[in-house]
Amino acid sequence: MHDRICEILLENSIQFLYVTNRMVEKTARRIAGDNPFFHCESSINEKNAFELALTCSWASKKAACLISSEGLYEALDPLMSSAYTGVAGGFVIVAVQENDTEVTPIGLFSKMPLLVTETTEEF
Repeated sequence: MHDRICEILLENSIQFLYVTNRMVEKTARRIAGDNPFFHCESSINEKNAFELALTCSWASKKAACLISSEGLYEALDPLMSSAYTGVAGGFVIVAVQENDTEVTPIGLFSKMPLLVTETTEEF
């Protein structure tokens, strides 16, 4: 599943991708090949990955963070702040549900657009 998500992000010209899993980082680098306009980095935790991607989007870059749905709750403080500051570039938060933690209430709570999909094809 992470492979297809990385492919979709790269097809849409993502420039910076921050993840929390080393295997996902290796997968993204393999898929990107020798693309000089793509940077992928594994972060210490979800909050750090979110903040790094948010910083890139403030610098007018297309950025994404690929984290778990549980990790999105760990990054709730910068997420709520980003709803007010906005971004200059593009910013996508991909929260993959790996357990029973739901992220649907965050969209209404933060007043940020949220898309929930069941499969990678819908994504």
